[in-house]
Amino acid sequence: MTVKQFFTSKPILIVEFAIILLFAFRVGQEVLKRRAIEGEIHSLETEIGKLETQKSELGALLSYIETDSFVRNEARDKLNLAEPGEHVVVIPDVDTESPVPGEEHGALQAPSDQPQTTNLKRWWQYFFDHDKLWID
Repeated sequence: MTVKQFFTSKPILIVEFAIILLFAFRVGQEVLKRRAIEGEIHSLETEIGKLETQKSELGALLSYIETDSFVRNEARDKLNLAEPGEHVVVIPDVDTESPVPGEEHGALQAPSDQPQTTNLKRWWQYFFDHDKLWID
């Protein structure tokens, strides 16, 4: 049997085909792993960019917080302090609701010259005793 006949025999061709399939399968797995790793690298690089931007913003905020103007503004706003020569004016909060005429302390007051009557009696007077009806 010659070498050519040996490698072209059916059992050896089946083994050769199985080896080629095995190599192709392994190469496919490695390609998929590489794509997954490249996607993860890309997402991590994007996150690094965002974090670097946030770091620079926080650094700028920190440098502003360390300035004297920030300390002065915070003392004015939060502690109501003033620099020499300045005067602090505190304006009290005022209720925005306008008072309703005849209303005192949130309740309507009935006229003192009229006796207090129940609603049932008022309806009775409205429908049947028009002359006794109390009208403002």
